[in-house]
Amino acid sequence: MSNLFDSQSSDPLIIRQEILSTHLYIILVIISLVILTTYTTINNQIENKTVTFPSQSLYENLHKKYSNSLECSCRKVSIPHGKFVRMIPKFHQVCSTDFVSQKWIDFIFKVNVELIMPIDVRTSLSAMWQLIQSFCRSETKTTVDALDQFENSQWVNPTLVTSQILDAKIQTALNLLHQTTASNFIQSMTFVHKMTQANQLMTALLTNYISITTKGELSAIVLFGLQTHIYGNKYIQKGSMRSCSCKDENSCPLPGNLYLYETNIQNFQIYDLNQIEVNESLSGIIIDCLPIQSTFLSSLECFYNQSCLNILLSSYQTKINISTLNQSLTSRFHLKTPIESLVKELFIEEIFNQTIYSKYYFECLPYICTYVYFHRFNWISVITVIIAIFGGITTVLFAVAPVIVQLILYIKRRFFSKDSTQEQVAQNQNETFRIRLKKCFNTIKIKIINLNIYDTKSKDPTRIYHSILSTRLYLFALFIFIYIYFLFSDFSNQIITEKISNPSQSDYENLAKRYASTLTCSCTEISILYEDIINIEVEYHQICKSHFIQSSWYDRFSLSNTSYVSSYLIIDFLSIAASYFQTLETFCSLANETLNDAMKRFLTRNLINSHLLTHNVFYSQMNSSVYSFEQSTKTEFLDRIYLTNALLHSNQYLSRTITSTRLGAICQDMTSTGCSIKMFVSALYTISTNNDKCYCVIDSICDLNHTIYEKDETYNIVWRLEGINIGCSIVNTVMKSSLICCRYYPNTTIETIFNEIMIEEWKFSSSFANFYSKCKPLFCSFTYKKKANIIYITTIIIGLIGGIDTIFRLISPLIITIILKNDS
Repeated sequence: MSNLFDSQSSDPLIIRQEILSTHLYIILVIISLVILTTYTTINNQIENKTVTFPSQSLYENLHKKYSNSLECSCRKVSIPHGKFVRMIPKFHQVCSTDFVSQKWIDFIFKVNVELIMPIDVRTSLSAMWQLIQSFCRSETKTTVDALDQFENSQWVNPTLVTSQILDAKIQTALNLLHQTTASNFIQSMTFVHKMTQANQLMTALLTNYISITTKGELSAIVLFGLQTHIYGNKYIQKGSMRSCSCKDENSCPLPGNLYLYETNIQNFQIYDLNQIEVNESLSGIIIDCLPIQSTFLSSLECFYNQSCLNILLSSYQTKINISTLNQSLTSRFHLKTPIESLVKELFIEEIFNQTIYSKYYFECLPYICTYVYFHRFNWISVITVIIAIFGGITTVLFAVAPVIVQLILYIKRRFFSKDSTQEQVAQNQNETFRIRLKKCFNTIKIKIINLNIYDTKSKDPTRIYHSILSTRLYLFALFIFIYIYFLFSDFSNQIITEKISNPSQSDYENLAKRYASTLTCSCTEISILYEDIINIEVEYHQICKSHFIQSSWYDRFSLSNTSYVSSYLIIDFLSIAASYFQTLETFCSLANETLNDAMKRFLTRNLINSHLLTHNVFYSQMNSSVYSFEQSTKTEFLDRIYLTNALLHSNQYLSRTITSTRLGAICQDMTSTGCSIKMFVSALYTISTNNDKCYCVIDSICDLNHTIYEKDETYNIVWRLEGINIGCSIVNTVMKSSLICCRYYPNTTIETIFNEIMIEEWKFSSSFANFYSKCKPLFCSFTYKKKANIIYITTIIIGLIGGIDTIFRLISPLIITIILKNDS
């Protein structure tokens, strides 16, 4: 049997004690090795890894394994979308057929409008196809330009994103681009259309208003007995007695019919289908007050049908060779889909979109990837830990084993040996406790003074003395090291990382309170619609909810269909009251449509994030988003309205109202059989407080509150209604006027209210609970610092003590030798 503690003693008791110490030492080493191996095998190891310039295949493999912690930095932070996204739009077939050619438009234009009624399909058909042609060209160009702009715009992200996130963000961006482009186009047309109606502008096709010159008494302003009247057309549906006036109603739709005879209607402004004979009806075509209304309400159904198209073509004197639309072509639009729906969709059948991840990866060119992973039973790690700690364990056990054996033998001799017990009793009777304690202390003192761990076999007093001094230096250095380490470790922290799977919201909130700075949770759903987490409500101005903008109110002012006639020299509010309140309705309608469209676009945007946002970040981001939405909606609304108003004013359209211009007629070259009638338009003006003339045709904000002048004639404004101020047009009149309201002061102009999109109050709310439920965190990980405990510190010391023991054992004798040599 080997003796690891052999002291070369011949005493059998000492030899036995050394052999027992060897046995105990080996047993303790084996037990320690088993415990250490088991612990390092089952314990989770956290490891940070770094990979430089990974290939795409390597990155994809790493992402499959370490998706929660993998992060790669891009060499290119900004990449044009066109580098990795391909987009090809496909448009509705109508935009590439002969129906939008100038040849077709010229053909259907060749009709004598003097011989057919305004409600005949042929009156509006050329304008309808001109609009469709313009829509196709504009929307095709707008779409292509928008896609080109998107391709040239930059994808900005300092880190590499996964293919799923990239696809989601690109698709979201394209959807938003489509919605924004379509919305801008539709809203612009809507504004022009509604402002045209509000200002009572007259189309040359005479489908909304008609001018009639009649005989009258001679006066200074009605030369040769002619008077000019402008009437709003009235339409009566077949089987109905109710008349619909283009002056008072927003829309008066009629079926698209052909009337193949010369008109002989005496009352030109009234078209009663109960009395007018219809020759042919064209399916899908609708006639309305304005060509744009007719276009939007109509469908392309007739132009898919050869029989319907033949009926239309047969009503023209000339011939044209043109093919119908192809019904066999695949389309997401039905044959009866209104053209308005096609326009709203930009005539787009589909946009082929391909996001090529390999090209994105190549452009990003990640130069470094880092990830964290947990692992068990790594033999390399196990062996490394065992080697690191085993030396310290063996050193400690080598020192402890003999002491334990001695203690056990001492206890056995003291308490379990009869002879020893009797001898001890006799000895105790002769010794006091103080003497025994002193003897014990002296014994320990002598052992410490004579402690020698280097040379216990030498008989040379000098060598023994040197060994004792080396032992003392060794013990002192070891004590100082342990003390310093304990002192340092008392203030140091362990970094602990934990992970919780499928946490509830309450679990997350508790963790967020304690570990807010390090808590991260990975979302199962990375793309969340704003409409799922944000609620937007508005409180409109009370005028938009009042009976003042209802037809039941303003219809009562339409006592007659009489226009401003040149013989009228007095203008009162009742003459424009219906239009005034109808314009207020238009303002409310525009505000509501604009806001609904903006909300639809905003709420269909996506919040894309792979990790759960904290409460503060979530609410901060939502508040910022809704504030930007509010401001951009106001800006967009006002830009459109003022641009539309400016364009309508600058184009000098003829209005039914007599505030800026007046339509007149004179009879020239009078003969016995008649005369030649000449139509003219006079510019009206007012006199400012500075005695300057202000022409509405030049300045749209002239103040017309007192008198309007036309050459030598004067039109007196006689109403004195508080808050009602007349302007150059109906829209300007409404803008200049004021209302008594809840939010605004009584003298606040409607323009000020209009600038707020007729909104009294915005109400926004966002829900973190909804965001959390949509995110559905798969797991949450957090890191925290924990003060090192005594077990951890002891383990570290044991791991270090093997190496430290070896170092101190080697250098202590050398230091003593040098010191003593210098002293001698």
